[in-house]
Amino acid sequence: MRSANYFFKEDELIDQQYKVKSLISINDYAQTYRVRNPAFEAKVLKLFLKEANTELSVLERLDSPHVVKLDSVGQVRVNGSDYPYAILDYVNGDSLFERTERQEMLSFIGAYNVFLGIINALIYLRRLHPAVDHYRILPKNIILNLASNAFLPVLANFSSSGAKDIDYTPDEMFFIAPEMLHKQRHESTDLYSAAAIYYYLLHGHAPFSKEMNAPAMQAIPFEEALFRQKQSLVDFHVDLYDSTRYIIRKAMHPDPTARYQDPAEIRRDLYKDPHDPCFSEYLAALK
Repeated sequence: MRSANYFFKEDELIDQQYKVKSLISINDYAQTYRVRNPAFEAKVLKLFLKEANTELSVLERLDSPHVVKLDSVGQVRVNGSDYPYAILDYVNGDSLFERTERQEMLSFIGAYNVFLGIINALIYLRRLHPAVDHYRILPKNIILNLASNAFLPVLANFSSSGAKDIDYTPDEMFFIAPEMLHKQRHESTDLYSAAAIYYYLLHGHAPFSKEMNAPAMQAIPFEEALFRQKQSLVDFHVDLYDSTRYIIRKAMHPDPTARYQDPAEIRRDLYKDPHDPCFSEYLAALK
């Protein structure tokens, strides 16, 4: 990455108080740095390049171990322009994407616990007044907190909460609900993405990614092909409990109204005996 693409280099001070340790990410919306504050604590500084009032208003309302925590906000002048920034608590860990890219697969129990943690985060967001939708439940936005004994997942990046038009890369599209490919939303949209991540953790690849390699799918535009695939119930390529298959398939149902409508419903099923024969009946009834 060329230095001209970002404002601050390692060891530079931002707003005369935050020393840059490394660049975390950069895009047209924001530049994100790992920094140290005057007390030598590790923090994350997110410098906004575009209007960010919606994200900042969401961050100010969050107070849960399952989501990123806002420390403070400020403004800094760079090259004659003023840019707002947010200081967030630093989560010592890797994203799910980074861990999977290193082929460090979680055990079934590990994947279950991460999925349960994501669901707990969504329950928290749903119970806020007004409720908060995320719309970017992606492996790169789930950070495993290594300071916890159970790899507590922390949900980051609320840049799309309340956004009208959201753009996704092709790799990200595997994790979003089919209606989002057509710029439509439903209250079950985030639940679809959470289940897609559970599938990803159990398989090591995104749902529908293998099916997209078929010659018939390669012959048509990517988004159209993926939308067609998402009109079917997801297939599994590893041996799983019927309860796990049911939870994932129901949460990822192509019809938004046929999915779980509340994350608490998913948590209820996760807490049930995974060997309960009722799940086999429920799974067979899914259409």
